[in-house]
Amino acid sequence: QVFGLQSVAGKVSNLAYSEVFNGDPKTATDDIERYAAVTKEEVMRTFREYIEGQPAVIMSVVPQGRTDLAAREPNFDFQSMASASEPQPAEAPPALRTFTDEFDRGVKPQPGPNPAVSLPPVWDVKLANGVRLLAVPNTETPTLTVRAVFAMGQRDEPPGSAGLASLTGAMMGEATKRRTAAEFAEELERIGATIGVQSGQYETTVTLNVLAKHLDAGVALLLERILEPAFLEADFERIKSRTMESLLQARKSGPALAARAVGAVLAGPEHPLSFPGSGLPSTVEGLGLDDVRAFYAAHVPSRLQGVLVSTSLPQAETLASLGALGELEVTPAARAPVAGLRDIAGQTLYLVDKEDAAQSSLRMAHPSIPYDALGDHYLASLMNFNLGGTFDSRINLNLREDKGYTYGISSGFRAGPELGSFRVSSEVNKEATADAITEVLAELRNFRDDGMTEDEFRYLQNAIGQRDALRFETPGAKLGLVAQILRYDLPLNYREQQTALLRETGRETLNALAGRMLDPENMAIVVVGDVPSIRPPLEALGIPIRLLDAEGNAIPPGD
Repeated sequence: QVFGLQSVAGKVSNLAYSEVFNGDPKTATDDIERYAAVTKEEVMRTFREYIEGQPAVIMSVVPQGRTDLAAREPNFDFQSMASASEPQPAEAPPALRTFTDEFDRGVKPQPGPNPAVSLPPVWDVKLANGVRLLAVPNTETPTLTVRAVFAMGQRDEPPGSAGLASLTGAMMGEATKRRTAAEFAEELERIGATIGVQSGQYETTVTLNVLAKHLDAGVALLLERILEPAFLEADFERIKSRTMESLLQARKSGPALAARAVGAVLAGPEHPLSFPGSGLPSTVEGLGLDDVRAFYAAHVPSRLQGVLVSTSLPQAETLASLGALGELEVTPAARAPVAGLRDIAGQTLYLVDKEDAAQSSLRMAHPSIPYDALGDHYLASLMNFNLGGTFDSRINLNLREDKGYTYGISSGFRAGPELGSFRVSSEVNKEATADAITEVLAELRNFRDDGMTEDEFRYLQNAIGQRDALRFETPGAKLGLVAQILRYDLPLNYREQQTALLRETGRETLNALAGRMLDPENMAIVVVGDVPSIRPPLEALGIPIRLLDAEGNAIPPGD
């Protein structure tokens, strides 16, 4: 209940619910008071009166032929129920109610001036071990979010071990040396907290969400999660099996196949950042529990690179409760260099066969620049807004609204600390695959050569300015702000500097950037679809074609 009130949407939903069902929006907080007043004795009394020993429907869903796994012997015949049922007369539709008000819905509301977004102050301190702690105050609810960030991700996986970082993060979320996974979850539930572990390309994060009054207990569990994973064989086999099933299922997904193919084409099939985060069946199959233990030992806790906090408590009290994180032994180490993206010379069509696919997954990409919050990468994101960064963008209006080739298409500059690319993404009707490519290339050329119009430029400034008004309302969003500061060592006021860039950068500058950074003549074009049916019109485009398998490897001609 408390965590649900962190956003404007959550507050509005609670107020509206209370107004509609209780006749008074002020009762929105009554639920919290009711829950707080409940006693253990009342819960057990209710259980015994309404649940224990009462008639119940017990349904067991078991594998075919394994009725021995059912919870109870069946005493109900579904067939007899079906034969005994009689058609019910259709109910008359309810009468339409006449509704009148004085609001003219035929008049389009005019946007007001861009709101002045007030970003929270950021506390920037060093823990006793030298680790940077970035915190933002958030006093609307009595909650804290604490995130420990480790330099351990896909970027650090040894060759041939794609998926190891993901498996390691998943195992850190299982049993600890003190408790089973169920016992750990029960302890979290007792204090109304959650702890999640996430692994990405460059980082693994362990995040605690907790009520302020239970902060010390929550931090103790956070440290247990970080420092004392049990790494049990049974947990590993279950997670590995689940991961393998998910990866094999992804072979049936056009977007998943396309993501792997684009990574392999741009970076090379063995590049650590070319793989899906969970790896591939061929890489995960060879991983063992000892690999997970070794990867964990090499990075945790020694590669703790920062602590991020959103807090409702005063600074001194917050830092005192997090002091144990400053006692972790940390030995930062530089990462080995990573290869850059491949040069893309000319246009090449890469086809991945997905038998009988009704639509094609289309991805068009070329290398670009790494992330830069205050330079060309940020300006390129502004430049792309009208091209493919919003529903009203040129490519979406063309391929969705005008042509009907797709339900949606977008473009953008994707970037991290070391690599960056420009990409166009869509799922298109298979009969329109070749035409969609032709239209996108034409739109890219037009935007590169002529840039955006004055009307588009004004729309860009207004839309992004309005969008940012609620961008940092929740503790999670505020944590995202300081996460960027930590990851890229940005100025604490970098968002204000970006706002100034949005206000001060002219249309001519963005159009010149489009001329430099859009390169439709040198693009990798990946299509996942029913190759036998889509290949003939694709061949008519006159673009060289190469075939890839499901793992992004080239298929030799004739195979």
